[in-house]
Amino acid sequence: MDITHSEQRRSFCFHIIQKFHRRDLSCRLLSLLLSYTLLLQFIPHVASFSNADTPNPWGITVANYTDPAARLSHATAAPFRNGFSASARAVVEPETLTDAVVSRHKPTLNGGRIEGSLRVLEGESFAINGSTEIAGDLYLVGKPAIQTGATASYGEIVDDGGAATPANYTITLGNNVNLPGRIHTHADAMNLPADFPASVPASSGTRALTVRAQADVNALSAPADWQTVRDLNIKGSGLTIDLPPGNFGTLTVNGNNQVNFSAGTYNFANTFSLDGGATLQATGLVTINVGQNLTINSGALTPGSYTAPGDVHLNVLGPVLNINSSSQVSGLVRAYNGTVTLGGTAQVRGQVIANSISLNGGKVIGAVWPARSANGITVFGPRRFDRTIDRTTGRPNQYLDQFSIPTGTTSPYTLHIQNGAPDGSNRVSSAIVKLNGINLLTPTDLNQNVNALDRTISLEAGNQLDVSVASVPGSYLIINIAGTAPPNDTTPPLLTITAPLDQSTTTASSISVSGTASDVGEGSAGVAHVYVNDVEATYDAGNGSWSLSNLLLNPGANQISVRAVDHAANQTTSIITVTRAAPENHAPTVDAGPDQTMTLPQAAKLHGTAGDDGQPQGSSLTTTWAMVGGPGTVAFANVAALDTTASFSKPGTYLIRLT
Repeated sequence: MDITHSEQRRSFCFHIIQKFHRRDLSCRLLSLLLSYTLLLQFIPHVASFSNADTPNPWGITVANYTDPAARLSHATAAPFRNGFSASARAVVEPETLTDAVVSRHKPTLNGGRIEGSLRVLEGESFAINGSTEIAGDLYLVGKPAIQTGATASYGEIVDDGGAATPANYTITLGNNVNLPGRIHTHADAMNLPADFPASVPASSGTRALTVRAQADVNALSAPADWQTVRDLNIKGSGLTIDLPPGNFGTLTVNGNNQVNFSAGTYNFANTFSLDGGATLQATGLVTINVGQNLTINSGALTPGSYTAPGDVHLNVLGPVLNINSSSQVSGLVRAYNGTVTLGGTAQVRGQVIANSISLNGGKVIGAVWPARSANGITVFGPRRFDRTIDRTTGRPNQYLDQFSIPTGTTSPYTLHIQNGAPDGSNRVSSAIVKLNGINLLTPTDLNQNVNALDRTISLEAGNQLDVSVASVPGSYLIINIAGTAPPNDTTPPLLTITAPLDQSTTTASSISVSGTASDVGEGSAGVAHVYVNDVEATYDAGNGSWSLSNLLLNPGANQISVRAVDHAANQTTSIITVTRAAPENHAPTVDAGPDQTMTLPQAAKLHGTAGDDGQPQGSSLTTTWAMVGGPGTVAFANVAALDTTASFSKPGTYLIRLT
């Protein structure tokens, strides 16, 4: 037989020998005919982008906050739980995160008061009802519609220059709602502290200890003794118990008992319970991690001497955190996975960060923005310095903070001290403030008639602020330091897209986009953000480079819009077009296997192979065996399988084709 070769043909020969005649048959080289037809299909990719950032979804330090002249400056973010984003830094400086309440999802606001700002990270519609008070500003992502009742009012709407989306949601201000502060739109979701734990370790102890008298704990004076305790139930009256840091299961405190926490981490794999006026007093840098839900019906978490609310972290991993009745909590309250609900006259002094917040009464007392000039840039704070109760010594509360000057800030620098609340309550009569060892405030500078003081100061690259607060418990100071933005910055930043090239073509489904951005000219304020198709890129202020990876492309022409925004809200936009072409479609490869010789009634074992380049996208490869010629008939066990068998009705030479 002639042997035929081509790109799409594979030959083999069957020798079929009659068992009884033992007759040899000639070998013929058989030709394989390949036929292949595919329908060209394109499946568009649809990409969904989030400005969080997704964010452990929800530490980093969120630093250099300014409103609105300067923007948040933060460490490089990485994905975090529940859509939040955070960096790997674990040391948190709470004084730089100044919102009183941060809610990932829409808040429920049916009453109560927020003394400070409210920031909402997702673009979801919600209402602010008539009995709700927000003393600070409201920060919203994208561009929501603002609807107001007939008697509702607010300060003004400020565009923070962030991403344009989302825009399909509504904020409703009910009748009698008065927001004295501003509503910030295009306020991109900020990075949040990443020291929120993923889990709470179980207790190594096995004992369930019930305390009715001081004698019940006298045998547990050493920290090693407490490690044997899993669950602790305080049932006595008027007891004060010093509990060392450690891993526990459940803590229950009832009545007028007090449990003292010292510096360190307290892990409660289940929860703790405060009822009947019970008190937890945290002194020093204290972290409390709760593995399940937490409800405080009637109790208090209070700071001890030399301790501010920002020194106490309460992390609740469960979906529910309820603070009811007249309960008082001082600290940074975090429930990244849950809803924080306040009712009655309950009060949180410090901050609340939650998946959502439900405010039905009570109040959250956070930072109150002091007055600042229109071109001021925050260098430090606002930080609140509280006078708390010291039951043993009565000594003043001492605070120490260190900070540096952010880029894009110049002199003159002003230190602003707000004395107590804006309504004149909680004022300090005696305090000392030192900056880099120099007295800025002496004990005689304050009294109940002084609401605020300003000092023009000089700053170094690294600075230390020492604050000593005396006066009556409950009084406080709020201190911030502002620099000056370079004046008259009306020049938009320079923007260059270095990769990819305009009008370029690629077969890739996603690309990286990169370039440079700089702010030049007299009074330049510095580049604040770079966005690629409204998704924030990573910007390195040191060398002016920016980049965004994994930008998805649709088949065909794709318009890529890059926008650079400086701290003075000047913008520059550059647009390029990148075409995503279909990859070259190569013909499939196929092989029917070698020629075979067998004796009837033996069946032939067929081992074919076939391959394809997967183009066009979404296509599939099918194969079929067929008889082309021969003296009899051929029966295939599975005509579509590459590995199958063929049975022949008569001896002879057969041509078998794999298509």
